[in-house]
Formats: sequence, structure tokens, C-alpha cells
Amino acid sequence: MVMNSLSFLALIAASATATLALLLVFVVLVDPYGLYGSAIAPSLTKNKYKMSAFERITKPVTVCRRKPKAVILGSSRAAVGLRPASLSKRTGPAYNFGINGAYLMEINQALRASVECGVKTALYGLDFFTFTKVTRARAKQVQDVRGGFSWRRSAAFSRHTISLQAVTDSLYTLWGNIRGLEPSHNRAGMYVHYDPANVPFLSPSAEQRKPFENAYKMFNDMLAFAKRNDIDLRIFTSPVYGSHQRKDPVYTAWFVRVTTLAANYGFRIYDMAANADYTADRGNFYDVSHYRTDIGDRIIGVIFKPELRTYPDRVRHAK
Repeated sequence: MVMNSLSFLALIAASATATLALLLVFVVLVDPYGLYGSAIAPSLTKNKYKMSAFERITKPVTVCRRKPKAVILGSSRAAVGLRPASLSKRTGPAYNFGINGAYLMEINQALRASVECGVKTALYGLDFFTFTKVTRARAKQVQDVRGGFSWRRSAAFSRHTISLQAVTDSLYTLWGNIRGLEPSHNRAGMYVHYDPANVPFLSPSAEQRKPFENAYKMFNDMLAFAKRNDIDLRIFTSPVYGSHQRKDPVYTAWFVRVTTLAANYGFRIYDMAANADYTADRGNFYDVSHYRTDIGDRIIGVIFKPELRTYPDRVRHAK
């Protein structure tokens, strides 16, 4: 009787182990977050539908796998408005490493992850709001999967493989590919199906955020890192619709300071946010804070062809 009970328990244990192994293989092969680069049955798995929720782990991994020559850095404004295809015409293969809702700490990690994987050019859409919030936990998500093998990277992969959510997201990935659903992001990392509905954005009169302590030091460290690694770093202020453009003393002081810091390392900040050619027409924006791709293309054209620049710098007026 005891032997029968032990045999039954062993059978249950073996069945559970086999089921878990099959689920793990299923998640790895479907690869809902693009962590493994699985290429089996691409017609069923090539589109990933969970990118917007997992950018902080998928994009650092993808940029190392793709090894582009250039990346786009910034918040959702850069992710939505800047086309890697337009940048690649000037730099070689490009990837959009813009992250939805990203603040300075996450962008700092994105820059470092890109450089570790061989990137030599970065186009950085700079936003004041990214200096106003400490996001250590979210930045750590990017940091944990940077570069090659590490225990932190292995633990992050495990968390996003051995879970009920990973299985559910794998099933959704299969269903979406079978149904021919459009993914939120394209394979070059760009947020191509942005939905501007219900996007909160404070008017300038209601905006009270200020840079957090050590924000300028972190930005300075990013610039020093780029200079030390001989990175061609092109920076611009992201345009927003004119009625929502900040012009208060806090913003002006921020702009003067970041421009001065950049100049210390030989980098220039192109002030697209001050240029009415971009900000005056509401039709140039999906919502008041996210510019359309034709504006993004113009920005890329100006920054990578400086001789076309004709607008004045805000810093010249702010001093």
C-alpha cells in the first residue's frame, strides 16, 4: 500500500515537472516579450503584442541582438515621433529605444545599454519632465538586462518566463498573429500604433514639477559617458503644441543649465521646442505633447544637416 502511494506521488511529481517543462519550452519558443529571439514558426510568433508594457526589459535585449549603429532615446514622444528608417538613412541601421513614460534614470540606463552593445550614434529627445521624478525601480529593470550574462539578467529572464502571465501572453501572441492583429511597436522599436485618447497633460499654468535633486549630476554623467566613449550624441528639445509650451522661469533655468552642461562636453542641444515651425500647428501633433512622424522626419533632417538650421537658439535669448 505504501509503495502504491509513493508510486502515485512520484507520478504526480513527474507529471507536474513535465507540464512545467512543456510550458517553459512553449514560452521560450513563442517568446512574447522578444527576450530569446526565437525564430521558430515566425508566421505565428513574429509580432509581439506586449511591447508597450515591457519595453524596459525587451528593448535593452533587442538592441544588443540587432546591434544597430544608432539609437533613438527619450520618452514616448521620441518613441512615437521618430522613425528609425529615417535616421538609418543618415547613420546606418537604427533602433528606437524610446520608452513610454521614461524619466531620466531610465534614459540614462538606455544610453549605457546601447553603448555596451556597440551603438556609436544616439539621437536624444530631451524633455523637461524627465528631470522631475526619481524612478530607480524602473531604471533597474533596464539595468538588470543590460549587456551579457549576469545573475541579475538571468533572474529577470526567469521572472518573465516562469510565470502564469508569460504563458497567458504567449497564448495572446499566437492568437494575435493568427488573427493578423497589428502590434503596437514595429520591429525597429517604434511605437507605431499610439493611441492619444485619455493622455494626461497639464497646461503650463498647472505644471508645478521641478527637477529632482541630483538630476543635473545624472545628466552631466550621461554626457561625460557619451564623450568618453566617443558617441555622436545629438540632442534636441521635444516640441509640444504651442499653447502647452512651458516658458516659466523654472523651465528657462532648466534649459540654460542643460545647454551649458552639454556645451561643456562639445554637445549641442537643438531647441525644437522653441521653433514655431513645429509647435504652432495643432495638426503636427497626435495630442498636445506627441508630435507626428513628419515632424520627426524634419527634426532628423535638421539635426543631421546643421547647415539647414535657420531658427534661433532659446539659450541666446535666455542669457
